[in-house]
Amino acid sequence: MTTKRLGVIMNGVTGRMGLNQHLIRSIVAIRDEGGVLLSNGDRMMPDPILVGRDADKVERLAKRFNIERWTTDLDKALALLEETVQLEPTNATAHYRLATLYRKMGRADDAKREMELYKKFKEMKEKLNALYKELQVQPKEIRADEQDEP
Repeated sequence: MTTKRLGVIMNGVTGRMGLNQHLIRSIVAIRDEGGVLLSNGDRMMPDPILVGRDADKVERLAKRFNIERWTTDLDKALALLEETVQLEPTNATAHYRLATLYRKMGRADDAKREMELYKKFKEMKEKLNALYKELQVQPKEIRADEQDEP
């Protein structure tokens, strides 16, 4: 199975809540456990991008938690998230995060476009999951029917 990278921009991570709640207890903990196991056997691994105003603090956190990407430039973080979407264009979560960031930056048209892509790929994923579940059930029913034959 494969491990999928999920870019997560963490703005304001040097604050108490950003550090303790979001970075240490969530993202770092998930990474330390090897990511999140998905139902298809793949793993989703958070790949944080730390963003903050104080370069020294952000760099120290990045080194402490072995995080490669950090910046004090929100536009640079945006570019990294846009790169993630280009590498995984059907990743609904990445489109959602990009839409959220665009909205916070006042880029309403871009946010709307990304939100539409998020909804499209989310719906597609839900349909594929339903089909997958249906296909798992049918072989059992077929085997049961074959046993009834003479």
